[in-house]
Amino acid sequence: PSVSMELAKIRKEGSNYLVYFVELRRLLALNRTGAEIVDYFFNKNYSPDKITSLLKSESKDLLVIPKKVVEKFLKEVKKELKDSRAGGYPVIPQKETGVPVSVELQINTNCNLRCKHCFQEEYHKIMPFEKIREILTILHKAKVFEIKLVGGETFLHPRIFDVLHLCQKYNFVIDVITNGTLLNDDLVEKLAKIDNLALLFS
Repeated sequence: PSVSMELAKIRKEGSNYLVYFVELRRLLALNRTGAEIVDYFFNKNYSPDKITSLLKSESKDLLVIPKKVVEKFLKEVKKELKDSRAGGYPVIPQKETGVPVSVELQINTNCNLRCKHCFQEEYHKIMPFEKIREILTILHKAKVFEIKLVGGETFLHPRIFDVLHLCQKYNFVIDVITNGTLLNDDLVEKLAKIDNLALLFS
């Protein structure tokens, strides 16, 4: 079964909730109520009225969050996401982070270049797709947000598009590190159909 496309991926980390906005590649650290509001609004498309009513029905104490507070909070989140000067990740104590936000996965070492600055020593290894699938499944279950695919030259992996489609199925944000020399119109057209993909040129 395919995994639903979330606009905001959420996971608990220590005393915080990490909220990762997939399309914008932005991470916020919120409390439980803030994470619930974001989930209701961005992932479930609920109105502030419906969110307020849900929060009231779920409240186990006397604190009830009024609609004005929900609207103000959402306005602040949107402002933060639109701020082009902002970026990077909020500072979370390392002891509170059990799972990385981003994982770099080297899927092959074969390459069509021999750059002087490269630290690669072997140029013939290709990770089997079954192993990649196993790793990506574990990372998906652990709620890792980003996958960076590296080589060698990643586009020399014989099943690179199977890897990319699996990353897309798991709704990872995908970075592919490439030297760019193998890109052509056909390849670029195929890549353009994959959600949340960025090419990083080395």
